[in-house]
Amino acid sequence: MGWAIGDGQEHREDDASWDAAEAEQLYRLLENQIAPSFYDRDDTGIPQAWVEKMRHSMARLTPRFSANRTIRVYTEKYYLSGARSYRHRAENNGALAVELLNMRRRIEDQWQGIYFGKFEIKNSDDGHIFETQAYMNDAVSEAIEVELFADEIDGLPSERYPMTRGERMIGSDGWIFTAHVISARPAEYFTPRMYPRHPELAIPLECPAIKWQR
Repeated sequence: MGWAIGDGQEHREDDASWDAAEAEQLYRLLENQIAPSFYDRDDTGIPQAWVEKMRHSMARLTPRFSANRTIRVYTEKYYLSGARSYRHRAENNGALAVELLNMRRRIEDQWQGIYFGKFEIKNSDDGHIFETQAYMNDAVSEAIEVELFADEIDGLPSERYPMTRGERMIGSDGWIFTAHVISARPAEYFTPRMYPRHPELAIPLECPAIKWQR
């Protein structure tokens, strides 16, 4: 195999002290291991330590990074599922494909009129209660998902929670959406967002319409 620097953990990009520590590790590797293994030669001029490192790396890495492995993974994970998806959408003279296309066009036509209003966070005994106003035309309201999202940070995985549609706001195209969340993450890390909802539609690949509250 090769050589490694660092401690395998995530660090802030602007952490100058850790940059200096990694640089020191790199210089020590170059001076004490990498350069000697390449320049120390036997009587025939062959760097035995370097050659042994190359052979070991080829034996360990080739099965994982060969073209055969790449083709197998792509075929099993992507090409076969893509072919199944195509056949599914092509059934009944492409009825599903037409449905998805019409939905996307309807969303795009109405997207500028879709927006968030007031957003509030209330503490509860066992978590946080989030409430937001979401405005959308009746033509697309049933095709829009509203959820809370918190990105991955400080070792915590991303979190997603659907928001429940409540009462309609009088005299407008707005609804109240709420969610009760129990999480170790601070409440301010969560942000409501809206996007098209359909079990067969790949978001954002096939429809990049995603609107954030902030």
